[in-house]
Amino acid sequence: MKEYNILEFARIDFPFWVDKGVHTKPYSPHTHNFIELEIILSGSADHIVEGRTYHIKRGDVLVIMPSYVHEIQNVDNLEIYNYKFDLDKLLLLEEDLEQLSGFQALFILQPFDKYQHDYTSFMMLEEEKLSVVHILSELILNEWQEKKAGYKLSIKSYLLTLITFLSRNYSPSLTGASAKTPQIIHTVNYIHENLTEKITLGDLAAMACLSERQFTRIFRDVYGVSPIDYVIKCRLILASRLLKNTKLPLTEVSHRSGFGDKVSFSRLFTKKYGVTPGKYRNYSNSAKT
Repeated sequence: MKEYNILEFARIDFPFWVDKGVHTKPYSPHTHNFIELEIILSGSADHIVEGRTYHIKRGDVLVIMPSYVHEIQNVDNLEIYNYKFDLDKLLLLEEDLEQLSGFQALFILQPFDKYQHDYTSFMMLEEEKLSVVHILSELILNEWQEKKAGYKLSIKSYLLTLITFLSRNYSPSLTGASAKTPQIIHTVNYIHENLTEKITLGDLAAMACLSERQFTRIFRDVYGVSPIDYVIKCRLILASRLLKNTKLPLTEVSHRSGFGDKVSFSRLFTKKYGVTPGKYRNYSNSAKT
């Protein structure tokens, strides 16, 4: 079984790829290490994910997360926009998409629930909303194909707009998402809005109306890390933004990122990024010049 890497489609400095085409043949089972976003324009097919079959047609939006085995069968002139990208590297270090509950549901929680429960679709767009997505996708595709000066910035901006639009219009209640989804989303939003405050596992579990053990298990299944490790990850991302975009002293960066002291901040930052906060800032400033 083929396992695709984002570097087979894009460069390491810009982990993005997009195409628009008509599929007339089946696609054999495969996995990949990137997010795949598919927007169906016409035709139909059976999308088989982890052994379950979902019939897809015009207006359907599919988010395929890394590592899941999927294939396409019974293809009938399936016209789609197909996006492949590393979202962490492309967007999340620059923007606050994490705070959109629809983003959490569609790009993180909803795909996870999708493969654990027998639902009928990821997201279905009405014609009016599909037309907006079509316009944004054409703008992105044109930038990608022409590659004029500044195309990377334009693609990131349009892609951010597209993902935001999809996130705002995603409704878990319309797709049968798990009853736990809103509770998990609530705690994740709380984390992003209170990174500088003290956040405990007990508080998060109580917020989700779950025991600490249940909450940790569900959270780890979805995000791949424990709730507290996720808090640390978000604080480090915030710190990286402050280091790149401000001249604040390292002690202040540590404080504004929610770390208790400069020593633990420096240790955790170096472990994640491979360089100290000071060197990271120097590298970022050098890249700008």
